[in-house]
Amino acid sequence: MTLNQRESHFQQKIKEYENNLNQAARKTENIQSELVKLEEEKALHDKKSNNTINLLKQDYEKQYEILKNQLVELQNKDPTHNIILNERIGHYEIQIKEYQIKIDQYMREIEILQTELKNLQEEKINDEEQLNDMINKLQHDYDTLKFESQEREQTQNTLMNEREVLHQSQIQEYESQKDESLLEMENLQSELTKLQEEKTTIEKQFNETIKTLKQDHEKQYKEFQIEIDELNEREHKAHKTIHQHEFEFEQQLKTYQDKLEQANLQTQHIQNQLVELQEEKIKIDDINNSLKQDIEKLKNELQNLGLRLY
Repeated sequence: MTLNQRESHFQQKIKEYENNLNQAARKTENIQSELVKLEEEKALHDKKSNNTINLLKQDYEKQYEILKNQLVELQNKDPTHNIILNERIGHYEIQIKEYQIKIDQYMREIEILQTELKNLQEEKINDEEQLNDMINKLQHDYDTLKFESQEREQTQNTLMNEREVLHQSQIQEYESQKDESLLEMENLQSELTKLQEEKTTIEKQFNETIKTLKQDHEKQYKEFQIEIDELNEREHKAHKTIHQHEFEFEQQLKTYQDKLEQANLQTQHIQNQLVELQEEKIKIDDINNSLKQDIEKLKNELQNLGLRLY
């Protein structure tokens, strides 16, 4: 697998994990919206329930005072009804105490639900912090990998440009030396007929020039070969470093995947608690409706008793 293919592979993996984390974040936002909505409904429900309870308590107290005054008047007028009236008073007082007990129990259940809702909100905040930390860590790793990839690519391009400049310079030198040699050979050829006596000297100079060129060529070839070996060694080290980074990055990806699965489990747990809260809210609504029916029934009985007393 080439370097570009490996980078593309890791970028694809990073995009997949970013998508998974975004989905988890959206699920968390949905849960948060549901919690806010449930809290608003619960607050409205608590307000209505408290208002209803206060109104009913005031009505009870008012009806009880009216009934008590009527009973006092009747006791003064007709003592023969004292026993029956006292029994009725005792009966209604018992019913009022029973409803008061139900109201207190209902208020305790509301306090328990408020505590559970507060705990859920704290867990939700903690989950959001963990998800944000995970997203920031993954983004940091992605930026680091991207920077290292760009740096490696820039380094390789710089090395290639330097090698190309060196090759062009060597070619120009060879061309220049070649042109000089050809020119010198032409001069020697033209002067050969004229300066036969200098033939030995000229041939010696020519051979020395060729030898020097050959030595320079061999020297440059060796230097070039050394540079190639150094580049190969650097490339080998770079590949070794890349493989090490790949292994570390795969380990990080596995860790992130485990954390993401943990976040999904926590999200599912919160959703289950939401369902339980909604079921408890339905139960509370049923108790409240039953309580309202019982109170309405008691009001009717109190009104009927008041009519009979008149």
